[in-house]
Amino acid sequence: MTLSYGYEKNDTGVTLTDRYGEAEGVVEVPGEWKGKTVTAIGEELFRGEKKLTAVILPPTVVSIGWWALRDCVSLKEIRAEGPLKEIGYRAFSGCTSLTSVDLPETVEHIGEAAFWGCSALKRIRLPEKIRVLRNRTFYGCRHLTDVELPPNLRAIEWGAFEHCAGLRSLTVPESVTKIGSNALRECGGLKELNLADGTEAISEHLFGHRKLPPLERGYIPNAVIDRWEEDAAVILSLCYLTTMERHSEDERAMYEDYIFSRADSILTAAVETANLPALEGLYHLGLPGESDIDGWIDRANDLRCRDVVVSLLAYKHRRFGRRSAADSVAAVFALGDFEL
Repeated sequence: MTLSYGYEKNDTGVTLTDRYGEAEGVVEVPGEWKGKTVTAIGEELFRGEKKLTAVILPPTVVSIGWWALRDCVSLKEIRAEGPLKEIGYRAFSGCTSLTSVDLPETVEHIGEAAFWGCSALKRIRLPEKIRVLRNRTFYGCRHLTDVELPPNLRAIEWGAFEHCAGLRSLTVPESVTKIGSNALRECGGLKELNLADGTEAISEHLFGHRKLPPLERGYIPNAVIDRWEEDAAVILSLCYLTTMERHSEDERAMYEDYIFSRADSILTAAVETANLPALEGLYHLGLPGESDIDGWIDRANDLRCRDVVVSLLAYKHRRFGRRSAADSVAAVFALGDFEL
């Protein structure tokens, strides 16, 4: 079906403001309409078009408006050659079939929540001209695994990757000096996080109010922001405990001195995040000790951390060889997976 459009003039040409007809399959946006150059896609132009599978933008379009393609649930491809510069607020939010996005290097601005709820999105590379990753840009992109941030990025705002459970690693460029609260909230699959020394303003709620994810690799600087310095050192210690064999003797001495000086904090983080590899590293260091092992079993029991209860019980009986009535209760809670 041939589409027709309403339009209004802008500073460089016209903006397509209305669409007449159902958008189905692949839609090629015209580069010229009524003898005028099309330079912008207006607000909500294709919003909610459930049969739309691909949009091809002409090389004249510089701006995609607010909600322009929101809730186009069958959309799989966006093709833009440039000089596209601006993507508006929630422009692609709810596009649940979109798996990857290739943005031209001309893009300078991506609006807040632009890809909110793009649950199938797996890969995106952000253009080099992007300076700020706006609030909740990738909120709810739960299958997002491959993100390449631009080398000159300056800030990551709050909730940028919130609820991105599939995110496994993230390397933040040295140019970033600010990361907002909840930027990595509910990123339970995160295993590697690399931050540069220049990252000075890191929100103490980077991971939200939830406990830290069980990181296995990464580097986090000692940024002095509220509780961040202590949190960062604890995260680094958890990373070390899962990769002890990879470190030099000097690194081991440095980490283990810190771990013994902050044993309660590190044990708390390992137990409350159910980080079993880190717990195994702590057992190797003789932590927790015989006098407080029962307290940690009780703590795990209170938290209903079944796997942690099993792990702590096994360590207790392997290292100290004694049993108590509390062990029987804990073993019952662990659904019989541990045999006394």
